[in-house]
Amino acid sequence: MKQSLVWLLILLPCFLKAQERKEDYTIYSRFLKIYQEKKTTKFCFVAEDSLGWEGTHFSDFINEFRENLEYYLQDDDSTPASKRYLDDVSKELNAAHRIDTAWIPLIDKLCQTLDVGFILKNKFQHDLQIHVIHYDAEKYFIKNENSKPKYAYFKKSFHSKLPLLLIRFSQIVSDGSRAIFYFSTRCNCESIEHEGQLVLFYRKNSKWKFLGTIGLWHTGGVEL
Repeated sequence: MKQSLVWLLILLPCFLKAQERKEDYTIYSRFLKIYQEKKTTKFCFVAEDSLGWEGTHFSDFINEFRENLEYYLQDDDSTPASKRYLDDVSKELNAAHRIDTAWIPLIDKLCQTLDVGFILKNKFQHDLQIHVIHYDAEKYFIKNENSKPKYAYFKKSFHSKLPLLLIRFSQIVSDGSRAIFYFSTRCNCESIEHEGQLVLFYRKNSKWKFLGTIGLWHTGGVEL
């Protein structure tokens, strides 16, 4: 009995981690479906398996947002631009779950996890058309004369007539009732901006519900 208890204590963290990963991919999949609905376009998602350099590079944007959020929640009028922005953000989010101080430690933890070597797996829901590839595949999305043949071969390899959307996810950070992650896109069509954003979910009746997104950076779409 004692030996069985010891093994249970050793293996329990593994079971908990596996359960958390499954839940994370439910959240990722739910968000991608919502993303397609909002863009009114179906995509062939090409997910890079890690953030690579982006995790370190864009953590500054997240830290800046976190700092502005703290000012905003303290009703600090010394930052009127960020106050107007966060007023708009708060209006866009579900009125019953507006931004509050409980998100700050989650944002802090998210920044700490951006460069810890998180590797994305293809455990998304099967009704999504998605491929997971190594993060350095971004070089095939660069617009220049030399890259065109490579990109054509790259696109053909997915056997899809849908527009490709290159995406990256951070690891999900959650406190059990709220969840947040970083998400970025890069597309081969002019109608979609290259953008990075924070994605927020909350749990209601044991199910994860989409709360909203917070834009961090964006550039115009590029046709390859």
